Amino acid sequence: MKGSILVSIHPPFAERIYSRQKQFELRKQRPLCITPRMFLFETGGIQAITGLALIEDIITDDVGKLWDTVGLLGATEERFFEYFRGHSKGNAFKLGTVLRYVNPIPLREIKSILPTFTVPQGYFYVTADSPLYQRLVTRTIETMQLQHHSRFALAELQDKNKAALSQLVLQELPKQYSDIDEDFIKSLTERQAPGFTSMSRQVYEMYWDGRLIGFTTLTFKLGNTVKTGPTLFCKIARGRGYGQKLRGLLHDALKIMGVRKVFCTCPALNGEAVNYLLHSGYAVEATLEGQYKPGATELVFGRNLHRSLRPTPPHKFHPQVEGRRIDAISTKRQRLPLIAPLIKRLMGMHYFEVDDQWVATVLRSWDAHPLASSKKKRKFAVAFSKSRPVAILVITPKRGGSLKVLLLRETNDGAGLQRMIKAVMKSYAALGVRKIYTYVNSMDAFSHRLFREMGFSAEGLLREPYREGADFVPYVKFLKRQT
Repeated sequence: MKGSILVSIHPPFAERIYSRQKQFELRKQRPLCITPRMFLFETGGIQAITGLALIEDIITDDVGKLWDTVGLLGATEERFFEYFRGHSKGNAFKLGTVLRYVNPIPLREIKSILPTFTVPQGYFYVTADSPLYQRLVTRTIETMQLQHHSRFALAELQDKNKAALSQLVLQELPKQYSDIDEDFIKSLTERQAPGFTSMSRQVYEMYWDGRLIGFTTLTFKLGNTVKTGPTLFCKIARGRGYGQKLRGLLHDALKIMGVRKVFCTCPALNGEAVNYLLHSGYAVEATLEGQYKPGATELVFGRNLHRSLRPTPPHKFHPQVEGRRIDAISTKRQRLPLIAPLIKRLMGMHYFEVDDQWVATVLRSWDAHPLASSKKKRKFAVAFSKSRPVAILVITPKRGGSLKVLLLRETNDGAGLQRMIKAVMKSYAALGVRKIYTYVNSMDAFSHRLFREMGFSAEGLLREPYREGADFVPYVKFLKRQT
């Protein structure tokens, strides 16, 4: 999926951007995606990514009117009209906050990370699952640390410290979570996150005055959000306020990158962590009973950092559903040419916009084996109406014996949808799954009623987890009694 944009720019113009003399970047073509981030690759004798600028707006207008808008904050009049010669319309990126990297990323380092990289003539798209994006995040964090002269610092996980991470994980997490083992640690350190909405993951080491004090993890999600955690401090570093210092640094770095929201989960009984999250500006959005361990309650915390280019109206939910009654249900890999476009359309309606590449990747993860595993093997239950797919239930086994489902539908056949969901529940209950949970768009009154009629209980309200203007309600139903 298209993400951040990287543009090449001559050093004198980059200098004017960093000094705020130039507040509009001019382009003949609009990018293929709406993004809050523009990374700057300086050409000439520099040949490096030297920083980034947040995009506050993209203005497209007749060239003459565009000049009246941007004026000398974009270019000199002569250079402006020379650049747009032969074009009736032009584009201007209104730039907000800028950050110049203390340590630029030279071309040779970029190519070592991404061998296929070429200096862009137009736009180079950097998605959150790219190793280049992760390096850009690290450079942003490093620059914020150096600018603030902070004694607290983050660094990418080094091989020599993986044993210390494993030891800390195995010592601390089993107290609060089920299924914590070496396989979990392996999945934690894999950069390619396997989740449905997760793009990539990076473990960072935490330091105070150059001394290793713990580890934290950033997971980059679709919808321009970041999940933090697990965060683990060494025993000698606990209770010293380092958690709030971590949050302060992360918020500054992620905000300047235009990340929309940061969120995390925390055991309700971990009073120390709950306290520092509340003091770091987070709000409790949901209370999840028995989420990762039977009998243990998990809290979901969220904090908004950044809004999009333009205010987003509340997300409307109006599926076209007339006359589509379910007459067949299948979990077999069949009719993919029909299922793929349906997933793409309904994901955009229910959750977030996706592209063909994302759909293809998700369908490749469709597994016939129903047992839960650390790789979160995924299944799909597909409901048909006269051989036409009209609803899809995305089924993802999770650690701790729980099952996550997402309902995508363009039918209001409540009885048929309940048959599909109940069949899945019965199948997984026989395999020992203890709970099933889902997220429902707050505007989707039909689905709220559907899950409540099936005995699901609401656990809170997640604020804009996937897109601006769309809140979601988590629902849960226990298949086995809690202990």
